[in-house]
This record gives sequence, structure tokens and C-alpha cells, in this order.
Amino acid sequence: MQRYCFIFVLLLAACSATGGGATTRPSPVGEPVMLNVAAKAGDRVRTRRELSVTEIDMTGQKLLVKLDESFATEVLDVDAAGNPMRVSRAYERSFRSLQHAGGEEKNEHGALEGCSFELTQLADGVTIKLLSGTAKPEDYGDLLIQGFDTVIVPRGPARKGDAWEIDINGNPYFRGLLKLAGLEAERNVLRAELFDVSGDIARISLRWRVSGTLESGVPMVFELAGELRVDSAQRLVTEVTLSGGKTDSSGRPLQQIAMKLNREHVSGWYR
Repeated sequence: MQRYCFIFVLLLAACSATGGGATTRPSPVGEPVMLNVAAKAGDRVRTRRELSVTEIDMTGQKLLVKLDESFATEVLDVDAAGNPMRVSRAYERSFRSLQHAGGEEKNEHGALEGCSFELTQLADGVTIKLLSGTAKPEDYGDLLIQGFDTVIVPRGPARKGDAWEIDINGNPYFRGLLKLAGLEAERNVLRAELFDVSGDIARISLRWRVSGTLESGVPMVFELAGELRVDSAQRLVTEVTLSGGKTDSSGRPLQQIAMKLNREHVSGWYR
């Protein structure tokens, strides 16, 4: 269970705004829109994120892990670009379950439930101060202020049909994805495309595919695809969905992943 909790923290790290390093291929389709995701001091945002990981062994037996978490983040300080530099975060719910094929489901509350933290962005990483609760440093040491979803959003004007790539090798916001893949590749890019703009809502498709060999020598393909929604009026990524996983060279599934994240502005910690 600890392994999947670690992956969950990395993969679904709290998200705000950042540049990221995307390489854009402009396409002159439609009017340009500004999708800049930014925050201001005093913003309060509730995030709910769900993740399920199914491991499938050589006999077809399955191990299913589900994680469900919600927390509220208050922005305390931002930089000139609207990147949150200091936030407080309260974890309202942290729940996970584990089930072997045909077996009884085991449920437990996560270590972060009921805890609150102050996170400060520094040049070399994030400092984390436990404000309340009993979580241990190993439970929260990988928390981030910013995460991979808004790394994907273009900083400047974009048009419907624009596509771009993000090199995720060595990018701290993608550590969770790399951990899930369990392999390295010289060229490791996530591809994104702005495929729909309707009113204030922009939809960006996502696809990441990498192939290699596991430590056991088994050839493997890891692939995730999904969608990201940006509300330009709120300057907020409101939804992210991803699904996919690992397959062997014959296409037999080794791992299946489904992830969903929802985010909304709120007036207080609880509604």
C-alpha cells in the first residue's frame, strides 16, 4: 500500500501555475485565447482527486488500489506572474482501499487526513511545515505547490488546433508519471493539443507514450491519454482525466490506471 500512496502523492501533486517548458507548434485556426492559469493572494480552491491502479500478474490475477483525497488550499503569496509562492493546505479526506482478485476489500484512512500544512516555494524546491495533525515527514515530504496539469497550459495566446510537446525527463512535476512508467527513455515527451474552445472553457487533449524494458527484461509500453479543462474566466484548471497503463509487447495489459481531478474556487474551507 505504501508504494501506491507514494505514487499518488507524486502523480496528483497540488497544481497551480507555472511555465513548464512546452514547445508549441502554432496553427492559425480561430481567434487566439489566453489560457494563463494564475492565482492571487486570498484565493481558496478545493481539489478532489481520485486514482485507481490495477496490477495484473502473469496468471491474470488482479490487485486493485483506489485512492480518494480532497483538500482545500489558500494562497498566501504569489509572484508577479501569479504563481503561488506560499500556501496553506488542509486535508479534509484521505482514503484508500486495496483488493486482491476475489478477496475482501481493505479500507483505511490516509496519514494526511485531518492535517494542515504551510508550503513555501524556494528556488531549489518546496519547504513544508506541518501546522496540525500527526502525519510524519515521510507521509508529506513529496508535496508540491505546483503540479503537472498547469505545466501543460500555454503561457501566451493559443488557438484551437495548436499542438505542443513537453519534455518530461528531469521535470519535477512529472515525477509521478515517471514513477508509474518504471522506465527511462532518451526522448520522453507528453503531447498536448488545444482541440476545443467553447465560451470560457478550453479543452486540451493529452497523450504520453513511452516504450522500453523492465528490470526483468520484459519489453513494455506505457501509455496515458486524457483531457484537461481550463476555465479562462477563473484562470483555473478545473478538471483533469487520464487513463491507460502498461502493456507487454503483445498488447497484454500489465497495469491499468484511471485518474480524475476536479478543482473549484470556494469561499471557505468547508461549504
